[in-house]
Amino acid sequence: MAFAKISSELTIKSSIELDNLFVLEYMPFAPESYTKVYIYGKFLASGAAESDNSLERISKLLGMPQDSIFDAFKYWEEQGLVKISSDAPLEVEYIPPRHEKPSQKKFSKTKYADFNRVLMSIFPNRDFLPSELNEYYSCMEDYKIDVSGMLAIASDCKRRKGKDISWQYIVTVAKNMAKDGYHTFDEIEDKLKSTEIISGELKVLFKNLKIKRAPDYEDTSLFNKWTLDFGFAPGTIFEVAKNVYGEMRGLDTVLSRYHSEGITELKDIEAQKAEKDALLFLTKELLMKLDVRYSHLDYYADYYVKKWLGMGFSSDSLKTIADYCFKNDKKSCERMNSELELLVKLGAVSDEDISSRFDQMSKSDEKIKEIMSAAKISGAITGRDRDNYNIWFNIWKMSEELVLHAAKLSIGEAYPRNKMASLIKDWHERSITSVEEVNQTDVNNSSAAKPKPWEANSQDAEMTNEEARTLIDSEWNYRRAKADEAYRELLSSNKELYEIEKALRSAVMKLKSEDEISKLVKDRLKLITGLGKDPEKFFPTPHCKICGDTGLVNGAYCECVIRRVKLGKNGKDST
Repeated sequence: MAFAKISSELTIKSSIELDNLFVLEYMPFAPESYTKVYIYGKFLASGAAESDNSLERISKLLGMPQDSIFDAFKYWEEQGLVKISSDAPLEVEYIPPRHEKPSQKKFSKTKYADFNRVLMSIFPNRDFLPSELNEYYSCMEDYKIDVSGMLAIASDCKRRKGKDISWQYIVTVAKNMAKDGYHTFDEIEDKLKSTEIISGELKVLFKNLKIKRAPDYEDTSLFNKWTLDFGFAPGTIFEVAKNVYGEMRGLDTVLSRYHSEGITELKDIEAQKAEKDALLFLTKELLMKLDVRYSHLDYYADYYVKKWLGMGFSSDSLKTIADYCFKNDKKSCERMNSELELLVKLGAVSDEDISSRFDQMSKSDEKIKEIMSAAKISGAITGRDRDNYNIWFNIWKMSEELVLHAAKLSIGEAYPRNKMASLIKDWHERSITSVEEVNQTDVNNSSAAKPKPWEANSQDAEMTNEEARTLIDSEWNYRRAKADEAYRELLSSNKELYEIEKALRSAVMKLKSEDEISKLVKDRLKLITGLGKDPEKFFPTPHCKICGDTGLVNGAYCECVIRRVKLGKNGKDST
């Protein structure tokens, strides 16, 4: 990569040079569209728009077919201003203008005498330059068009476009007809007559497209393609045109897409349009429920909502799930997509399944809020809260009274959630089912002989192995939660890091190669370090390398748990 380059802002403000020789000796004799191609091509050749430097791009920007652009460069090659080094892909090298007028191909003065006389009678008030006549001669010889055929084309163009029609337009029509296989007078005359047959239909079409100009040969060719090649009825074309912008080319894009999808009947087109409108409306509703800002609704419709409907979810179910995601701080399409994928794995896709599941979740959440309130825990309900609730009530069948008692006993703890979970687990393992049994157990324990501090593995130790494991696990979860919070703040303040993180998550979801994912991880760490931040603050590592701060190794308590029991609840050695 070059060590220096010009910024895009400076590129826009810079300019390209057009030699005076080009303006004086070449441009007056060239077709207008060819001049546009030459100038824009020179702009691309200057390196001012490296990413746009392609035949497809110039074709799109200038609104010209690629064949016409190639013809333009062939013309400039004949003039000695460019050199075509490759046809496919097209590669053009610009050459400085020569200090001489462009050479004109020599034609017999007598061969085209009759042509000149008739052409001048068609345009009696026009002064014909030799260069203009040469273009007609070249077109007839290069494209094998009859003299009478060329005159028929010129006369028809004048009738359609008026007496001021340019020779460039006439020659272009002639070339297009020749490319379509019309060369002789009879062939050209029959073709021109056929265009008269559909001229009335083109007038209706132009009215629907709000086109003011008169139809030309290219319009007729497009109409024939739609009706004869694609099989669209004229009435269908008229209806589609009412909702199309971009003149005939815009309509051609729409009809070509319908044809590629095998849709030619108006009823099928209207059905597809209604389906698309409904999809966009639903997408807008879902994004509003998720509080997602958008600029391209089509993207979200095609990339997310269409896929969700394809999973089997109904519109009503998607709205219900979107509401749930918003209330539980999952306000993005990616997070909603994760919820939907989980539901598919669980087999909960139908409206009845979704309604039942979320009604139950709503009721469960109310109970969880009550328990959190009893333990003086503030904040939103987490996934872990819901998992615990399911274990306590649906699996262990603990009573609500007992769970609320555990919540009250956890008030004032550093990690009340963990304390509550530890108490309930202990009671479950000891088959305690009521508050009375808990109180009786506490009385018995208080009257029992105090254990020796170093007897950490006994049931009567000050801290059990399970309590130590729970504490280690909760501390690890707390560190990760704080790191996640810090990382979100950093992401919100650094756009470059946000883009890297977005690309990394996308690569993981799309199962990209390990090399690609590894590179993005390295880029992320490099950027964080460059900001003067310690990556450990955002991506902490467990204190215990053996169990990863889970407290368990192959189902048994890790060494770190045993050490923690000896240290005691205060983190100090109790011996």
